Amino acid sequence: MSRRPAAPDQAQRDAAVRERERNVLIDAGAGTGKTTLLVDRLVAMVAPEDDRPPVPLRRLAAITFTRKAAGELRLRIREALLHALAERGLPAAREHALRAALAELDTAHVGTIHAFADRLLRLRPVEATLSPAYEIVEDDADLVAETWERLIHAVQTDTLAAALAGTPAAALAAEATRTLVLALGAGLRVESVETERWTLHGLQALVGAFVRTRDVPPTLRDPTAFDAAAFRAAASAFVQAARGVAAATPGGRWIVETAGSLAAHGGVEEPVVLFREVHRALRRRPRQMRKRHEFGGDESAWKAWKALDGGRPSVLEALRAPLDRWLATRLVRLAPVVVTLYEQVKARRRVLDSLDLLLRLRDLLARDRAVRADLQALFDHVFVDEFQDTDPLQAEIVLFLGEQGQTAARWDQVVLRPGALTLVGDPKQSIYRFRRADIATYDRVRALVARGPHLPVTLSANFRSVPALVPWLNDRFERILGRPSGERP
Repeated sequence: MSRRPAAPDQAQRDAAVRERERNVLIDAGAGTGKTTLLVDRLVAMVAPEDDRPPVPLRRLAAITFTRKAAGELRLRIREALLHALAERGLPAAREHALRAALAELDTAHVGTIHAFADRLLRLRPVEATLSPAYEIVEDDADLVAETWERLIHAVQTDTLAAALAGTPAAALAAEATRTLVLALGAGLRVESVETERWTLHGLQALVGAFVRTRDVPPTLRDPTAFDAAAFRAAASAFVQAARGVAAATPGGRWIVETAGSLAAHGGVEEPVVLFREVHRALRRRPRQMRKRHEFGGDESAWKAWKALDGGRPSVLEALRAPLDRWLATRLVRLAPVVVTLYEQVKARRRVLDSLDLLLRLRDLLARDRAVRADLQALFDHVFVDEFQDTDPLQAEIVLFLGEQGQTAARWDQVVLRPGALTLVGDPKQSIYRFRRADIATYDRVRALVARGPHLPVTLSANFRSVPALVPWLNDRFERILGRPSGERP
């Protein structure tokens, strides 16, 4: 079936194209033709060259990660169907199946996981507790910005409790207000700043992170937990280093004044006070600390500064660490407050975002066994391309749809129907962790599929690179990363 020249791994490719009775796991590196193999396998299902019955294209789903990839996949399927139709001496039954697949292609389930979820939810909006006319916001930036504005306004006007009234997050209103007042008073950045080399994230970015990971709420730890002993040790080291330093230069004066402030608060164990004082002192520090300029050549003060700023961790880092951990714990506890306000923003605008599509479909499949059965019955097989870029929610949806029966309460309890899934991926190309894709999910799902009848396929022939480049790169990778145990030479 393959349209490429015979490759060293051709037997595996041919086996994958023909396989129908088992689930198929294809591990394929860049340039090995994995999408071509997926397309060949799909065409072999809808228009088999042997006497097996064709699978109507409407009963297949082909899911990929991005819109660009989805558009390319649909185009590749169309080209493959047309190429097959152009063959001479085509049996009438196969020609009919190919033409039927072409006629169904425009409405087939070939696209992104979000488009796929949207189509299924619109079949069951009532069970998913959705308005049949819901709208989708593809870019949540405006929703996040409005959520931040509502949050900061409520904090500034002390109305957060009223804004959260009637929700579980209302119990956190007073604490959230105190946390944000402290964070803003300490000079934490509000908006993110882009530089040529990196992004300096602000509190608004934290709000966005809470929104985009709301399907896995963080663990809310004790907000009063504070490592006072570690702070006292670092403060004592600072005071010790400052002994004998004169306040005759800007750098020396900062060291002396900061040491005095730390000594004055030595018996204080209230982190709110300590956090405020330490960050106030750090903001007063000269931007640069140079021996000739800020220290005026003062050898004693310069040595004190090097003692404070040297080492890993330095005294300055050790001074901030317990306080920063304490505030980070408190900031994480804002998550339920942020998510509640975000839901209010969406409700006011009567919209869903992309994550909602996955959440609503996953929850529907998990809780409603009858709906799960009905949606499973729509598909004989689901293909997932670029599976290494699949996040946990997407994986749950695919597994519930491929389940044999409707008994699993969680995705990791699923027993798959034989021949229900084809997963194509390359863990080395997993680059979307910032979009919640997690290589651990890839490994766990592969392990689950491998518990049942399955065909593992490893593609090694590279069609993209100059032949001499492949062994050269393989050798360098092995020198740097080593060869995994059990891997063939």
